[in-house]
This record gives sequence, C-alpha cells and structure tokens, in this order.
Amino acid sequence: ERFDLNLQKVEASMAALGSVPLHPSMRTPGRGTLADVVPRDKILRFTAGLQAERSRLAQRMEKLRQEDAQIQALCDQIIAKVQLLLEDGDRAEPVLAVRREHARAVGELLPALEVRVPEEQRAGEPAWVLEEEKRTAGVLEGLDRLCREIRGKFGDLQDCWDRQRTGFLQRLREVSYVQSKVRGVERQAALLEEEINVQHKHVEQLHHLQKMPRAYQKALGEVHRRRQFRAGYFAKGEEARVTLARMVEDENARRRGFFLRYGCHLPVDLVRGLGALVPPPSVEVPDFDEQLPDLGGPGSSGQADSVGDAGAAASSVRNRGSSTSSGSSSQPLAA
Repeated sequence: ERFDLNLQKVEASMAALGSVPLHPSMRTPGRGTLADVVPRDKILRFTAGLQAERSRLAQRMEKLRQEDAQIQALCDQIIAKVQLLLEDGDRAEPVLAVRREHARAVGELLPALEVRVPEEQRAGEPAWVLEEEKRTAGVLEGLDRLCREIRGKFGDLQDCWDRQRTGFLQRLREVSYVQSKVRGVERQAALLEEEINVQHKHVEQLHHLQKMPRAYQKALGEVHRRRQFRAGYFAKGEEARVTLARMVEDENARRRGFFLRYGCHLPVDLVRGLGALVPPPSVEVPDFDEQLPDLGGPGSSGQADSVGDAGAAASSVRNRGSSTSSGSSSQPLAA
C-alpha cells in the first residue's frame, strides 16, 4: 500500500514542482521552474521500472505462497501416514495375539505354579501331594504349549516388523523430501526479501520530489546567509587592516621621534636595527563562495556593495603589502 501511495504521489510532486518558479538569477532558457530542473522522463522511466519490478515480485510472492500451501498439505499427509503407521503397528494381529498369550501366561498359568501351603490335617496325606503334582504338571504342560505357540508367531512378528520398518523408512524419505522443499522455499523467500528491501530503498528516493520545494526555499535562505557571512568576513579583514595600519603609523612616528631626539647622537653600528621602521601591514583575506548567485532581496544592493568594497579593500591590502614589503629596510633614518 505504501508503495502504491508513493507512486501515486509522483505526478502530484511533479505538478507541485512546476508551480515553484526559480529565482531570476537561476533561470535559463527552458528552465523556469523546479520541474524543469529534474529529469522528468528519467523519473517516469524509473517509476515504470519500479511498477514492473513490483509486478514481478508479486508474482514470485504468489508462487511462494502456493508452494508453501503445497508443502503444508504434504506435511499433513505425512503426519497422517505416520500416525497410521504407529496405529497399525500397535493393532497388528500377530502383536495382539502375542500380547494376549503373554497376558494369559502371566495372569493365569504363572500364578498357578505358586506353592500352596496345605492345611494342617492334609499336610501328610499322599493323595494331596499326588493331586498337587498332577495339577502342577498340567499347568507346566499348558505353559509349555503356550510358549511354543508364542514362539511359532515369531515369523509373523518378523514379517510385521519388516513391514513396519519399510513403512517407517518410506516416511523418513518423505520427510527428507519435504525438508528439502522447505529449505528451497526458505532460500527463495530470503532472496525475495532482499529484492523487496532494495525496491523499498529505490522507492525512498521518490521522497526527494516531495521535499524538494521546501529544500529549495531553505537553499535560498542559505545563500543569503552565506553572502552575509562573506560580506562580514571581508569587512572584518578590512577593519583589521585599518587597525594594523594605524598601529604601524603610530609606532613609526614614535621611532622617528626617538631618532630625532636620541638616535642621531649615536654611531650607526652601535645597536644594529635600531633605526628600522615597521613595514606596512599586509592582510590577505582569501576569497570564497564566488559562484553563489546574487539573489537580491531586502538590503541586497547595499550588501552587494559592501561585499564588493570589502573585496576591493582586501585586494588593495594585498597589493599594497606586496609593493611596500620590499621598501621596508633596516637602514638607519637619515638626519
């Protein structure tokens, strides 16, 4: 939804750019508004490419959803088969028969073999002992017959186990196949996510069109601010040059007074450099922001004049410093 909303705002943003006129100093033939500055055809091709890419990604997304649904259905089938396999293993006839015979042996025959304590009056009767021996022999015979029957069912149990193992291995192969399909879908989903993130970044570039009018107004204000700073910078340089020139003039006047009053009475080579004057000051102010347009506005004419005067003053300071630097020497003043 946000993707569609951003694409819908492109035309509105282009129309808004067309309603913002450029400053007269920035206008050229064929470029009168902000809309003329941006490459409209390139932006339209870019948005068309985004729409085509979005359609392709939507098709891939739908295909992944279908594959995911198929894998889910296959998983449900495998789960049902595994449950059926476990239930068949528990309900197999040989297994049930062995369980019944085992329960009969444990519940009926084995307890019958337990030694019974005779009553006191019959403890020494031979008939009772003979009767117990016959009963025990019958129980042992039945237990032996039951064990042979259980042993005879081992073949059926082995066949049942083989069928169970074959079915279990088949289920394992099916699970492995499903796992490979799931990994394939996960890889495709990861690649699709990366491509969607890249497309989101491309769509974010369209936000520049929406923010361009306000940014343009801020740029005009920034140009005014920088030109004001440039004018103030050169004014401070000129002020520094004037201050230094005044200091040099005062210092040289004091040195001349010293020479006229005291220095003229001393040998020239007594104190080397005593007769030297302070050279004229040289203040170099580097020029900058020359390419910024003159946007005019309130006080722009005075500002431009001050900038021009400051630049001329800085140039004259540099020229004067370079021309007079060679004139300064350490020779003593002539009387």
